[in-house]
Amino acid sequence: MNDAQKQAAEYAEVLLAFSRGEPVQAKAENGGWANVFVPSWDFHACQYRVAPKPAEAWVWVYESGMIGSTTWATKDRLELNHLGTSNGKPVLMREVIE
Repeated sequence: MNDAQKQAAEYAEVLLAFSRGEPVQAKAENGGWANVFVPSWDFHACQYRVAPKPAEAWVWVYESGMIGSTTWATKDRLELNHLGTSNGKPVLMREVIE
């Protein structure tokens, strides 16, 4: 695959993601990434990407405010490991992406 084909594949990935309703971001030459809702698709003036998804994990937060040391992919898994524990609650932690 040559460079032009690689670039076309990157464009296609973003266009397909947008067609599925996934969030897309654009970045002008001297700017930062920003969400776009009606992209101009000017690939010469802007870069485009599928908006990154924030990392998520379930944690147990004790009544004291302390956070458990183990993270879980699902709330169900966390609750299975804390059956009978009444001194806290499950909390979904989500990465903040700016």
